Amino acid sequence: MNVPLWEIIGGYVLACIGLLILLFISLLWSWSLERRVKTKTREIQKMNESMFLYGELLKFSGDGIYRYTYDEGKILLANDGLVKILDFKGTSEELEGKYLKDVLIYTEEPGSVRRAANAQGEIHNYEYHFKTLKGEDRWVIHNSLITRDERTGKKCIDAVVKDITERKNSEKRLLDSEKTYREIFNANNDMFLIQDINDGRIIDFSKSTEELTGASREELIERGVSGFTPNDGIHTMDKIVEHLQRAKQGNVEAFEWAFVDKAGIVHPTETTLKLATINGVPRLLATVRDISERKKNEAEIEKYKNHLQELVVERTNQLEMANKELEAFAYSVSHDLQVPLRAINGFVQILSEEEVERLDDEGKRLLKIIKDNASKMGELINDLLTLSRSTRVAMKTAVTDLTGMFNEIVADLKDQLAERKVKFNLGEIPPVSVDPTLFKQAMTNLLINALKFTRTKPEAIIEFGSNRQKGETVFYIKDNGVGFDMRYKDKLFGVFQRLHSAEEFEGTGVGLAIVKRIVQRHGGSVWAEGKVGEGATFYFTLPNKGGEGA
Repeated sequence: MNVPLWEIIGGYVLACIGLLILLFISLLWSWSLERRVKTKTREIQKMNESMFLYGELLKFSGDGIYRYTYDEGKILLANDGLVKILDFKGTSEELEGKYLKDVLIYTEEPGSVRRAANAQGEIHNYEYHFKTLKGEDRWVIHNSLITRDERTGKKCIDAVVKDITERKNSEKRLLDSEKTYREIFNANNDMFLIQDINDGRIIDFSKSTEELTGASREELIERGVSGFTPNDGIHTMDKIVEHLQRAKQGNVEAFEWAFVDKAGIVHPTETTLKLATINGVPRLLATVRDISERKKNEAEIEKYKNHLQELVVERTNQLEMANKELEAFAYSVSHDLQVPLRAINGFVQILSEEEVERLDDEGKRLLKIIKDNASKMGELINDLLTLSRSTRVAMKTAVTDLTGMFNEIVADLKDQLAERKVKFNLGEIPPVSVDPTLFKQAMTNLLINALKFTRTKPEAIIEFGSNRQKGETVFYIKDNGVGFDMRYKDKLFGVFQRLHSAEEFEGTGVGLAIVKRIVQRHGGSVWAEGKVGEGATFYFTLPNKGGEGA
């Protein structure tokens, strides 16, 4: 049977087309399969990477990350962060499988976290407190989400906990500090006010402020400082603004002020203003102390003081009058005694010259005793008269060269120096304003005193000089004589006071008293220092009245 050629060719063409279609479908399926394999491979790779990253995050996160069963609280998964927060003695792997009730001490009802998560139905943020097994407090922020475990199908809670214990402790310390501050702030009897630095508005104040002013908190804030300032023309706001301005510049301003309480009573105060920073904001701190009682006491003291001054003036006048009368009496007696004393000396002189041959040895001895005692009485009377004149005579001051005066006195005493070896040392002596006649008497007495008590020394050394002490010029006459015991220094300048017997050193005990009177009349002071066997130094000061050098 002959088949036409075109049919044969057509059959081959169809067969080829079928093969091509089959080949195309095979290639397409192979390409699609390869693509799905690559996609799946990438997904698995990404999932592995994610699992790796999740594991690293779980491992190194400072927060606690864990999963536990909803009903039992069994830990299925935990990281090192949770181990640290719980202070668990072991690894995170050892923590897995433990129950929460076995690794912490609940201080809140355990179901509170679960109920909160159920109520939200989403990630829940919750502050939670518990104690570690050691009893240490822990505060955490508990972020939780209810889920199911893929392996067991159990209902679980995935949680991330952040340890905020230090923050909570800091908050507690801050609250405690605030409480302590507030207690101190309110416990003090003084008024404490915190004011706005710009307008002086009262921001806060102590409880005592309400008590002392009698005003409520609202009244104090509404009326401000000006509302409690006396309207007396003395305590004006202009004056307080000056203090406020200086306080704003960082100065601590302390001044006396006053406030009027709600009843209209004026209270004097002692007020201090100081700049301070509170919560980063500059404020003025005012401390106001009610000094009403102190002012009352000061007024009483001033009253008594004035009364006492009046009494002192009165007693001083009486004492001065008595002293003047006593001095007048002493002068009169001393003067009147001179007449009979001269008579005694006259008769003694007659007996010594005309009747001495008729006297036996005992008579001569008694005559000598009379003569010596009459001479001593004469010296005593002269010294008393000099002492009296030193306080009675009117002073005529003039700028005087004490060095020249010292040299004049030495020349006047040349008879006493004739058979003695005496060395005088003169220092720098500034000129002074004194009564030359009176002061020469004082200088003479000091120099005679030095010469007398150096008599036992082979060579007497007497020094006259001056130096500056505490801003004033101190003059001194120093000797190397017998000195004195400092225990008796207060007796040196008293009338008739002697530290040595008359047998050792002559004298009436009036010379240094005269020195003291004269120096004091010039407004100065006099004192002495000494040591037994090593000499004495007599010091005196004089006020600078234009003559004394610096």
